[in-house]
Amino acid sequence: MWSVTHSIEELQTIENNSEEINDLIEFSPVERSIFQFDEIYLKESNDNVESYKWLYCLENDLRDKIRTALADEPNWIDESGFARIKQDVEDRKQSELEAKILLRDPDNLTYLTLGELKQIVIQKWQKFEDNGIFREKKYIDRILTDINKARIVLAHNSKLQKL
Repeated sequence: MWSVTHSIEELQTIENNSEEINDLIEFSPVERSIFQFDEIYLKESNDNVESYKWLYCLENDLRDKIRTALADEPNWIDESGFARIKQDVEDRKQSELEAKILLRDPDNLTYLTLGELKQIVIQKWQKFEDNGIFREKKYIDRILTDINKARIVLAHNSKLQKL
């Protein structure tokens, strides 16, 4: 069993200092895991950490490349070819605002999936090529498609098999 032994005020103070968060949790000597999760899930989650970090870096690096390529087109999202993406961004922002659980950076690109980021790259290919960001459209299209398939597996917290 675990227990929280702090007042609301103490929890708010601790929330602002993540180093103290471990003081909130008592590990059960029987279950040997936090929140009574089976220990196997904690071990399996560690197997996914490296893959998650790699995908996090890739997606955010791709967002930076898009910002660079489209720096001279700050209103690119208003183009008719991106109407669906723009609507999805607005819907996601509104949903998160209403939920008030976690809010992302307000930058539109943070609200896009890897598949949507790929769509921007492909539709605005000339900008990426002209800026020396990417050289081979067919390769980038294929690699981002494959990486997106892997990302979907990780995003749904699936157990990964050893290859």
